[in-house]
Amino acid sequence: MLRKIVFEDAEYEYDPREVKSYRNIKRLARAQKDPSAFFDVAESIFAGKDEEYAEQLGNSIDKLGRLVAAIIDQEGEPAKN
Repeated sequence: MLRKIVFEDAEYEYDPREVKSYRNIKRLARAQKDPSAFFDVAESIFAGKDEEYAEQLGNSIDKLGRLVAAIIDQEGEPAKN
């Protein structure tokens, strides 16, 4: 079941199970060494709508990263689950 978050006056849907999945937690941890891992996480969290959402955010990777961070904050610390 997808959930919604409002970010920069727009609404985005995400999958809370993917936010807390071990696979995505590992990918985020490795993103500093392999930035492409972030794109896999975004695609997973946004149920394939990551490119659409990136366009809505002006193709800003920084904004997309802040959106993902806001979702993680909203869902609680994924590493604790």
